[in-house]
Amino acid sequence: LAVASGVPLLLTPLLPGVASIAVVWALAGVGSSMQIVANAAFVLATPPDMRGRAFGIASTLLLGIQGVFMLLAGALAETFDPELVVAMLAAAALLALPGVSLLSRTRQEITQETADVSRA
Repeated sequence: LAVASGVPLLLTPLLPGVASIAVVWALAGVGSSMQIVANAAFVLATPPDMRGRAFGIASTLLLGIQGVFMLLAGALAETFDPELVVAMLAAAALLALPGVSLLSRTRQEITQETADVSRA
């Protein structure tokens, strides 16, 4: 679903009007519903006594990163066509997914291999 939220945005510069762009962006919004599943998995993977803190940190980072990319998009839209900027940032996000996925798996392996010294 992460891919489903970005792929429709790639079509933005090719669409003829606001109505067709709105339909494609609605499809992207449906794809972003994977956040519900991701949030549930994140909560379940976190020790119960750390869930509030971990979820707060994750939410803060997510909102911060989104803010940075909104600023970047605005700056790029000053130079390029806004529809093209949406497609460029969607492409960048899609290209980053394999790296983020690999980083997540590596982090999971490290966590599973490391002894829990906090409770010693």
